[in-house]
Amino acid sequence: MTKDHWICFALLVACCFAAAAGCDRSGGGVVVKGTLLDGGQPAVFTQDSHEYELQFFPLDDAGDFAKAPSYRTNVDNKDGTFQVRDLAGRKGIPPGKYRVAIYRMYDSRDVWQGKFGQRTSPFTVEVKPGEPVTIELKGAKPTGPAGPT
Repeated sequence: MTKDHWICFALLVACCFAAAAGCDRSGGGVVVKGTLLDGGQPAVFTQDSHEYELQFFPLDDAGDFAKAPSYRTNVDNKDGTFQVRDLAGRKGIPPGKYRVAIYRMYDSRDVWQGKFGQRTSPFTVEVKPGEPVTIELKGAKPTGPAGPT
């Protein structure tokens, strides 16, 4: 092989590795679109210092926390809607069951102090392609004592 052949071969191998690194081996993700409700109405704030944050924790088939990353998003203060994407913010998250922690933030603090955190949240959702997610706050009770999550 000549020097030019080696260079072409090296470039071809590098392109193959680059393409493989960009593949989504999870079978594709779902950009989750949904609404957070409070008493059937969108959960909104009129003050910029308040906001809701959601964190989606994947669950395994037994309903236990899966060893996988969680996904965090903010709720739009104007209409109570949200979108959940992968950690890079480009693709969706894997389909499946998730426990959703909800934090009511004021000046970067959870004023609920973990009331609906990772282990105490009663909210579970099934993420499916093309299906919106609705979470209703009214009447929700934590599943255990609040505390650090």
